[in-house]
Amino acid sequence: MPLRTQLLKNFARAKKNNPNILQYQQKNGLEEWAADKIGAILFDAEQGKVFQAKNLSDSFLNEIAKRIKAFERSTRQHMNGQQNRFAFDESFAEYVDGVINAMKEPSARGDMDMNYESRAQVEDLIDAAFGSNFSEKTLRKINREAEKIIKNKNMPKWFKKIFYDAHSFLSTLGKDQGIGEELADIFHTVSGKIGQTGFINEANRQTNELVVKLAKVLKMEDGSRFGEKELAVLKEASNEKISDRELSEDARAVRKFLSDIYNELNLKDLGIKKRANFFPRIIAVAEIAANPKKRAKLIELLVDRNKGKTFTRVVRDENGKKIGTETFTATEEEITKEVERIIRNNEINPELATDSKFDVGMLLSRAELFEALDTETLQDEGLVVPPEVSILEYIQTATRRSQYAKRG
Repeated sequence: MPLRTQLLKNFARAKKNNPNILQYQQKNGLEEWAADKIGAILFDAEQGKVFQAKNLSDSFLNEIAKRIKAFERSTRQHMNGQQNRFAFDESFAEYVDGVINAMKEPSARGDMDMNYESRAQVEDLIDAAFGSNFSEKTLRKINREAEKIIKNKNMPKWFKKIFYDAHSFLSTLGKDQGIGEELADIFHTVSGKIGQTGFINEANRQTNELVVKLAKVLKMEDGSRFGEKELAVLKEASNEKISDRELSEDARAVRKFLSDIYNELNLKDLGIKKRANFFPRIIAVAEIAANPKKRAKLIELLVDRNKGKTFTRVVRDENGKKIGTETFTATEEEITKEVERIIRNNEINPELATDSKFDVGMLLSRAELFEALDTETLQDEGLVVPPEVSILEYIQTATRRSQYAKRG
């Protein structure tokens, strides 16, 4: 197993087993984990403990620790009598402060830094296209191929392999019998092709149709974007503490629009529930993942509002096959695990909850946790996206769920 793969595998295990270590869940989680491992090796060495590497990843981190220790030992030997070289200098300190301040300023290039996991994905893609023995010779070959593309307009196989769209890739499967093309057309049909429309095509058409209806319901003068009036109406409609009869006429029309969607798409027949005074809530998973305070707040709210309650979740084997169910109580430990799974699987939509891990909604057992939370609290804490984003996301995913079921 290549070193890169072994590192990612060991980190994934550590990340799963330590959901409370927030640093592991963030962008540079692997780097944080590696630093902890190297630090532990060095600390144990000071106590006289010898680190025993169990795999290539351990050996690599142990080698880094040895080199750090060798550097520290060498530096100590050369420090005697050299203290004046490290004396404080006010002018240089001002220069360093300037550099630090400049680094804090936003760069015109944006955030160009790539964490190890992202680089590993890129390297895996390169290995898949060119093999693991990538060299300067290969780089020159790519450059020559690029020149050919520009001159002849013909795409080499490796280029197609990297930039294949999903439809084209599916079309290559069982090509001699046309199975792949039929499978690709179930999802998406290319323009001009005669026959049944792909479910993504139809879902997109239906989504556009419903968005136009929403613009009419909101009496939008500019149908391309929400103005202050429309945003206020959507915010009012999203407050589920207010009953339909207490809403303004425009906000009541939005609620009716959502109820019509629920009925038109036959979501009830798909086992999808609808709350009283319903307005969709889309979880701000990206922000929660990037912000430890928001993550902690979500865990706190879910634990507090579900105190003493028991829930049932599906248990799957390592291949994702359902093998049974288990119950769990809403303790901090269990809720933390569920929140980490929501983040890992990007489960943003509790409104289309299902027991299938391949569906567009959040898993039912996790969606049920949110029933105890009111929309106003979720909005105030920044744990859901704004109402105008929620309703558009709901329309898009609800149409896809409905169209997918028709072909199921």
